[in-house]
Amino acid sequence: MQELLERTRSYRKTLHKIESAEQKRQELLRKGKLSLPSDEGKLVIVVSGRAANADAHSPQKIKAQHDARLVEARQLADERRPLHKDVVIRERAVPADLRFDFADRTVSDIVMIGHGTLNSIWADDGGYFTWQDVAHRTDYLKQGVFEQRTCGHLPMEMGLCVPLGTFAVADALDVRAALGEWVPLPDGSSRAHLFHPVYTDNETVVDQIVAINDTVPRVPKHELANHTD
Repeated sequence: MQELLERTRSYRKTLHKIESAEQKRQELLRKGKLSLPSDEGKLVIVVSGRAANADAHSPQKIKAQHDARLVEARQLADERRPLHKDVVIRERAVPADLRFDFADRTVSDIVMIGHGTLNSIWADDGGYFTWQDVAHRTDYLKQGVFEQRTCGHLPMEMGLCVPLGTFAVADALDVRAALGEWVPLPDGSSRAHLFHPVYTDNETVVDQIVAINDTVPRVPKHELANHTD
């Protein structure tokens, strides 16, 4: 898989973007461009209203999925409120709001809940909010945690995939996702055990992204599109 990808122009182009994004992250670190610490900052919990393709034409199923995610968002807000100065729930994944949050120094931690892949979350405007959007819009690296509560698969038809919050955090160890895993819809019970740090401090971020793409099994895009989260 790796050797095949390396022969493609798309692979090399994406790898260059990843290297540039990591250079930007390191430059922000060098300049001290950091968010407030978690205990002084704001936790933003983003909830996508998008449903899987199989349910996209059923208003009842769309609402049921969104309602389940909102319940989890409120549970997380209650649990984590003591750790932050403020907690905000964004009930829709609106790209304009997301761009604001990644640029906002007062936002220290971000949780994203919804349908997606390791690479992106499905946004409520019908598009996707991707790792490149995150990298481009981050002006202050988050000193807290970025937690991606979506499926963590890599689409088979896509080249290099990148964990969504990689270039938004001061410490890469604070990126959490369900790497290579299906994530069920919230059902009222805790899903915390599904989301783990994606990176270690043993290798560079870029090297670890390459390793993830080389080792995590790929899933056909149509399977991902019809799954719940």
